[in-house]
Amino acid sequence: MTTESKIRKFKEFHLKNPQVYVWFRHFMLEMLERKMKCSAKMAYERTRWEVSMETKGYEKYKMNNNYHPAYSRIFLKANPQYKDMVETRQSIFDEIYPI
Repeated sequence: MTTESKIRKFKEFHLKNPQVYVWFRHFMLEMLERKMKCSAKMAYERTRWEVSMETKGYEKYKMNNNYHPAYSRIFLKANPQYKDMVETRQSIFDEIYPI
């Protein structure tokens, strides 16, 4: 699968499932406001396991493991005050969601 197709699949998933980001953001803010060590992966996993929701799309699983970097970049773009508190690594999503 090419980088372009991975990005396209994420964008489709994100548009069809806005509730994923709502919960992801909720868990990120909860951890950051408590000054907890946090990661986007942790917030993404909490969203996957603690929230009862169905997702729409062609994905085999409820939430693709590879999407948490995109959600972290969306979160940091909307909440730049937390940039120094959330570690990121290089990702294919850097091109479309620069922070």
